[in-house]
Amino acid sequence: MIREAIATQQRLQGDENIDVALGLGSLGSILIERGQLPAADSVLAPALEMQRAFFPDDNPYVLRTRHYIARLRIAQGHYAEARSLLTELREQYAGAFPPGHFALADPVMSLGRIALLEDDAARAEPLLREAVSIRETAYPETHWQVATARSALGGALARREAFDEAESLLVASLETLEAVRGDDDPYTAATLDRLARLYEAWGRPDAAAPYRARLTGRTEAGG
Repeated sequence: MIREAIATQQRLQGDENIDVALGLGSLGSILIERGQLPAADSVLAPALEMQRAFFPDDNPYVLRTRHYIARLRIAQGHYAEARSLLTELREQYAGAFPPGHFALADPVMSLGRIALLEDDAARAEPLLREAVSIRETAYPETHWQVATARSALGGALARREAFDEAESLLVASLETLEAVRGDDDPYTAATLDRLARLYEAWGRPDAAAPYRARLTGRTEAGG
């Protein structure tokens, strides 16, 4: 759908216009979520270059596309590059968005994800608590963005053996994500995995088994 909209704008207004620039950025984000990383790389670089022709570097659209690029670098395993970009973006977001704006959670959440991927739950926890606080303020209680932040925090707390709080966050997150995003969503899968790991670390294999079985079933169904 987005590809078709971009192609229509290119036919009507030419290859380089604001609508195409913004559409390419959104397309890049979707491709990252789908795991199509080379395709995301191929659209985000021209999207950013095109956006910078229309907007200053502190424009929210430019900042958002740079965050997509940071997310791409995380997915590619380039954590140091992503962390450097996100540290800069965190400061720039604070100047571009008003206090409490939902976007302020984005670079903080991504920094927390890097810390988790680097197995540094102590560094991840305060970042993810900040992201949860921002999203809880900006969104309704059952919004999926709140659930993804709580799920990530739950994963960090499980690694720090704060099992009770982790369980509460993860169970609530899974309920929201299943209802809003569905069983096949990658955020739902990540939360299932965190719950299985939580109960295994907690010495409760019987509680972990249903979540582990659901993950195995997803893998087998996907071939």
